[in-house]
Amino acid sequence: MKYLGDNQDFPKLRGISKAITLFVLLWCPLGIASWIFNLPRLTTLSVGPSRSSVPTITGFILIAIALLVTLRQNQDEKTQRSLQAITLAPVLLPSIYILCRYLFIGLQDSSAEEISAIFGANLGYVAFSTALCFVLLTSAMLLGRNYLSGHLATLMTTLALVIAYIAIVGYAFDSNALNEFIVFTAMSLPTAIGITLLCCAALLARPTLGWTARIIGPDSGGVAARRLMPAVFITPFLLGFLIYIGVVYGKFGTSFGFALLTTATTVSLGAIVYLVSVWLARRDIDLTNEVILRRATQQKLQSQNERLSLLDKITRGIAEHQDDISIFQIVSQSLEDRMPVDFVCFGLCNPSKTQLIVRHVGTKSIALAEAIGIPEEARIDIDGNGLSACIRGELVYEPDTQLIDFPFPVRLAKAGLQAVVMVPLVIESEIHALLITGRHDAQSFTSTDCEFLHQLCNNVAIATHQSQLRQNIQRAYDDMRDAQQSVMQHERLRALGQMASGIAHDINNAVAPISIRTQSILETETNLSPPVKAYLTMVDRQTNDIIATIGRLREFYREQDSDREQSPVEVNTLVNDVVEISSARWKDMARRDGTHIDIKTELAEDLPRILGKDNELREVLVNLVFNAVDALPDGGIITIRTSITGDARGFIRLEVADNGVGMSEESIRRCMEPFYTTKGDRGTGLGLAMVHGILNRHDANISIKSAKGEGTSFILSFPVPAELEEKNEQSATRAPLKPMRLLLIDDDAMVLDSLVAVLELDGHDLTGTTDARNGIDQFTESLNVGKPFDAVITDLGMPHLDGNQVSHVIKRLSPNTPIILLTGWGQRLGGERDKSVEADFVMGKPPKLSKLRDVLTMCQNPS
Repeated sequence: MKYLGDNQDFPKLRGISKAITLFVLLWCPLGIASWIFNLPRLTTLSVGPSRSSVPTITGFILIAIALLVTLRQNQDEKTQRSLQAITLAPVLLPSIYILCRYLFIGLQDSSAEEISAIFGANLGYVAFSTALCFVLLTSAMLLGRNYLSGHLATLMTTLALVIAYIAIVGYAFDSNALNEFIVFTAMSLPTAIGITLLCCAALLARPTLGWTARIIGPDSGGVAARRLMPAVFITPFLLGFLIYIGVVYGKFGTSFGFALLTTATTVSLGAIVYLVSVWLARRDIDLTNEVILRRATQQKLQSQNERLSLLDKITRGIAEHQDDISIFQIVSQSLEDRMPVDFVCFGLCNPSKTQLIVRHVGTKSIALAEAIGIPEEARIDIDGNGLSACIRGELVYEPDTQLIDFPFPVRLAKAGLQAVVMVPLVIESEIHALLITGRHDAQSFTSTDCEFLHQLCNNVAIATHQSQLRQNIQRAYDDMRDAQQSVMQHERLRALGQMASGIAHDINNAVAPISIRTQSILETETNLSPPVKAYLTMVDRQTNDIIATIGRLREFYREQDSDREQSPVEVNTLVNDVVEISSARWKDMARRDGTHIDIKTELAEDLPRILGKDNELREVLVNLVFNAVDALPDGGIITIRTSITGDARGFIRLEVADNGVGMSEESIRRCMEPFYTTKGDRGTGLGLAMVHGILNRHDANISIKSAKGEGTSFILSFPVPAELEEKNEQSATRAPLKPMRLLLIDDDAMVLDSLVAVLELDGHDLTGTTDARNGIDQFTESLNVGKPFDAVITDLGMPHLDGNQVSHVIKRLSPNTPIILLTGWGQRLGGERDKSVEADFVMGKPPKLSKLRDVLTMCQNPS
């Protein structure tokens, strides 16, 4: 229930009180004028001679003035009480005197008029009930405003009101009701009305004191009282008036009984209304308390629902992210916007749990973090900072950091963060990180806030753990995929090598007669013209290049030997040879397609030689030239430059450049990968991959400069060796080769005829056969007749019996007979060979005649 201590809270009641008071003040001059001019009608409101006396009217004026003083606003209370005392004293003291005269003198002298005419009979009499009402009303107005005084003042004012009301009732029913109880004079009707008005004005002037507070209260009791009070006062009058009419017309008995009935009814109804009002007020208080409790519970539930909603939103947000930083960012932003907090950051624990590394700071907390000195990636020592409890897995709440002496809380307090909550993120019983939140106001975190942050960190820890697991799974999947791709690529290359081996065997058999006869012509025919000799030399070199290229296809998928045979190479000569060899592609084929391509060479003079294999380096340069031609669909210029960087022992720089279409960044990055091509069906994706492999074997580097529409430059860098050992095809110390009796076995008749023809020129006795079984029979027969062969030369790949099987049989018949195994699958003399091969020497097809002679010499001289 609402209790107010000032009448300013009820301006309407104050206005009604002031209006009643002013009405009384305006009425009083009429009463005084009626005494001066002897006009009783001016002072009475009803028919009859009764009128108020001059002392009574004077009392009305003084009491009204005191009420106006009470109703003044913005007045000092002490001054107000002083004015009230000065105004009411002339009323209170005479009224007490009159009461005393009535009580003590009036008991001996029954002349009531003498006793009441204390100011003279000419001014009228003051009735006993009037004096009593004046004493009650003025005393009530002089009392204070505390709880007890307020109730006493209201009670006294109400008593005076009841006395005046009884008088009015008596006059209404034509019965001097007060004289029935009091033997002294009763107040006149105007006096009773005036006292009633002044009592109502006094009650309305201070409505918050006593029982009037109950009537004006905003609760249901006050509402009930205000609605029932008019009925309490009007209903008895109506009933009494009806009874009175019945008495006048002889329907009832004495009028006094009905007047008493009316009065008792009024008092009873007033008491009932008051008691009902009190009961309703108590019920209102209980209901209000219940409403407050329910509202508090509802607010708590609403707060919990909001926190749950925030928790759900954060959980959904972090579920969509797969790394710690994104999760921390979502959480910090939500806490700053929705909780809210003034500061939030996440710190990761180092493995030794001695330092906290600030991993993320909220967007709105960056300025505070700088002020505190803990920006992102800053380190905070855990020992001595009050963080040790949090590292043990406990939630730490510091309601006022100004009361903590540890360095870290002191830094927070200096930045204005007085309340701090630190919550650990626990992953599999290990502290992974800490959440630090703060607010400027001390004691600003509630237990609900702490519980929410604890639950939130549990969810964040789960999400972080899932993120780590997801990353580990993704990493394992990527590794497995890379391994699978590597295995698949290796298998593809192995299949390519196996396929190339078969192709190499057939091609080697096909070109072997050409190579052997060309070598023989170059060695035996000394009267060849220079152009013919140059053409034959070119044929021999191109044949060897074809054989080497096919051989490298087979070996592309496996590691190369570290001791490959290399020799000094003239780079400029290599460039000139490539320009001539590739002219059919860049000149003739381009003209056929209606385009013009030109090759320019810018070759540095006096270049040192490099160490390598000329056929492999020639293949590298040819591949780069062919790529440049493909990059010039509308024609253009290909430039080949050579230069040296640094001193004479620096690097030989070989550049192949074109002004064609250029390459994208992805093509530059992936062009060395096997099977990667941008040429569609026209490319295999192996050219540059083989270039890269050859350059690695020569310890050379390759770099690419290109851009779309700006051409491409391939830059090769070859190291210049410190020393170059000249190698001669013909060994200077080789002993003279004596004629030998040789058995040749090869299923290819052309290869067999070529070898027989060449070796016969060297004076050897040759027996050749294309059937392996026939060869074994001939070898057995030679042993039986005592004319064994000095050596056996056999092909590896043959039908029915291969070279290994032939070697096995011959070694069983004659272990000391040397066996030379020729293979078109790329085996090299002196290289590591299969331990199951029983041949003494293995050579590639077609064989170099010089090397074949060296091998035969080694067969004659095993030491």
